Amino acid sequence: MKILILDDEESMNIWLEAGLKRKGYSIFTYTEPEEALKKIKNEKIDLFISDVKMPMMDGIDFLQKAKKINPDIKGILMTAFGSIEGVIEGFREGAADFLIKPFSLDELYERIKRVESKPITSVESEGEEIIFASDEMKNVLDLVDNIARTDTTVIIYGETGTGKELIAKRIHRLSHRSKGKFLTVNCAALPENLLESELFGYKKGAFTGAYKDKVGLLKVANGGTFFMDEISEMPMSLQAKLLRVLQEKEITPIGGHLPEKIDVRIIVATNKNLKIMVDKNLFREDLYYRLNVIPINIPPLRERERDIQILVEYFTEKYSKKYNMTKPNIDERAIKKFKKYNWPGNIRELENIIERMIIMGVEAGTLPLIEEATKEGNIKGIKEQEIELIKQTLERTGRNKKKTAEILGIDYSTLYRKIKKYGIEI
Repeated sequence: MKILILDDEESMNIWLEAGLKRKGYSIFTYTEPEEALKKIKNEKIDLFISDVKMPMMDGIDFLQKAKKINPDIKGILMTAFGSIEGVIEGFREGAADFLIKPFSLDELYERIKRVESKPITSVESEGEEIIFASDEMKNVLDLVDNIARTDTTVIIYGETGTGKELIAKRIHRLSHRSKGKFLTVNCAALPENLLESELFGYKKGAFTGAYKDKVGLLKVANGGTFFMDEISEMPMSLQAKLLRVLQEKEITPIGGHLPEKIDVRIIVATNKNLKIMVDKNLFREDLYYRLNVIPINIPPLRERERDIQILVEYFTEKYSKKYNMTKPNIDERAIKKFKKYNWPGNIRELENIIERMIIMGVEAGTLPLIEEATKEGNIKGIKEQEIELIKQTLERTGRNKKKTAEILGIDYSTLYRKIKKYGIEI
């Protein structure tokens, strides 16, 4: 394997060359990007390892130019710890991996082995990015991209906060239905009668208060994709009606007598094991098999250690900019702590904790447990710190209580009680 090394510091080139030659690689080192590009043009280079910050040409520009010369070349970017801008932009331009300085030769060897087999990337879905660096998520996205262009039913399994809706949006965006609507409903958020009327609609006079016809969401999504989250919470009576939708491609509004044809792709998601629910007679077996045509399993964050570091850096950068706050230092001690944590709320929990950290001005080494964040410093009592935290978060969110509760990781009702209890002005 031919590897090109580009760094404006000659000492780094010498160190990397010596370490990689011991592994049997053919190594070419350069301190000037233009000379390195000439080499790529004149000789088949398999992989380059480049610094991001260089005086004559940054690593992103070099990556773009190298890819134009040889689209198959793979690149690993080296960057200072915590500099996420270059990493994310590099992934967008096709970088295969990144290394945070300082790193060990063993870490470099491991990255090269991974790059030889699979790239690492970031993709966008409906304006929202899916950031990852793990093989586990690479496999998920490969499956998603392969089945998106089919029109079959998909079920997405994953714990709370793993990004099931993002995956559903990506399937829609890559499908032939992408110009149609993408609608979503949470089956656990609505009572049975309301969920039924929202899904199937109703005819005027069907029940008290039905003063006019209502078109159901399944009909509104005609020609597009309909995403049903927490499908395990759908009542049995509605499961029978959904089964008919899947089998006959038609719906009958409440109070209606004639079925109406629809053309919609259905994607469902759950954080529960539907097979176990079927065995316990809590979910219809026939519906289960209809839904389980293409299962997609999103692994929890605790099983995706490589994703944790890049997500921490991504959210730190995002919320530091959003709130115009100083970007906190993220050292190895903090990253190890994040990797040890179990993350029951997965990516959503991680994002909320980072946002909370930025608002509080707390260093990453005190996280991820919010209990530690509230105890940090022991300068003030817990009550005073809690009041201050609520006030700061309310201010940062423009007095948005719902968003404040989400950031603080508490229920809206709990926040409301605390506001009243402490006499906090809204």
